[in-house]
Amino acid sequence: MLGIVAVIAGNCRQSNTKVKTENNITTSWADSVFYSNIRSNEKLKLHSIYVDTFMVFSLRDYSWLQLEKNGKVIELYIYDDDWKMVSNLNLRYGNSVEIEWKIDSICTKDEKELLLFREYAVKITIINDTEDIIQLHEKSYTPVSAEEIAVIAPVIKKWTDFYNIDFAQAWLIDSNEDVCFNCPPDATSIYYREFTQKRDTDKRIDVDYSPDKQRYVDLGIAPYYNEEDKKYYFIGWDDCQEIYLIDRKQKHQNMIIWLGVSSLAEAVFWKSNDIFVVVGYDTNYNYASLISRFIYVFDIEKQSKNSYEIMTEIDGDYNSYMYEVYLKEKGIFVE
Repeated sequence: MLGIVAVIAGNCRQSNTKVKTENNITTSWADSVFYSNIRSNEKLKLHSIYVDTFMVFSLRDYSWLQLEKNGKVIELYIYDDDWKMVSNLNLRYGNSVEIEWKIDSICTKDEKELLLFREYAVKITIINDTEDIIQLHEKSYTPVSAEEIAVIAPVIKKWTDFYNIDFAQAWLIDSNEDVCFNCPPDATSIYYREFTQKRDTDKRIDVDYSPDKQRYVDLGIAPYYNEEDKKYYFIGWDDCQEIYLIDRKQKHQNMIIWLGVSSLAEAVFWKSNDIFVVVGYDTNYNYASLISRFIYVFDIEKQSKNSYEIMTEIDGDYNSYMYEVYLKEKGIFVE
């Protein structure tokens, strides 16, 4: 793991009789030499304060920061008592920060005598103005081309109009031309879902069919049918969203997207029997007050997937296309 400290002198395991009561550090550890990826090839001392500048990548539950320095990804830990120091800063992806940090030791819960050494943040100061974060992100990726706009924008127009965004402002984040849509699913995978004849129908209201209805995409809505009022109800999500492409001819169900709790795929649009688009958003804390609108374009004939992104400020009056448009059009009620 990048950022972890390598111990040069001494033995990591200490007995209680050799540990001083002050800071649980023996004389040998205090005199030891440490190395860190933050300062390659520099001899470092325990508890000495060092000052470096970094670019913020992400904040992991206020327990550690993922940073970039000199092209390397560094992990810098945060003391439990100092998490408010970080949360109050409202750090964003791309922030330039000056951090006072030091090497400190911790004991594991299971092995009280085992000391681990890590880099900890002592003080964090934001250097740059956050107004340039979108511009910084923009420089990292390829702007969408005029040809891509002409092909994709009309397909997702209802979704972009709802959020008042423009696909011409998107960036190509990733391109994969080696997707095997025709491969049979791996039956040993934890995401394997057997194709069943009972659910092989062209009349499901909770999925999105290709024009010829030989394929469909399942966003995992799984509505509940109420026998009393003869209506379908959406009853909520699990802790993740597993999205499947079902091929009715080949009798395949392949998971094509997995999303965690910060993301949601909101709709599917088919351009043809081979090309479909999945759209949604990601509120990942990497971007703090920014929201990422993603557009995944799948081409079954070309066996490809292109991922696009539009980043915008989060509106305080947040609306959801899935709940206000997508589910309503399918006749699915939200409890």
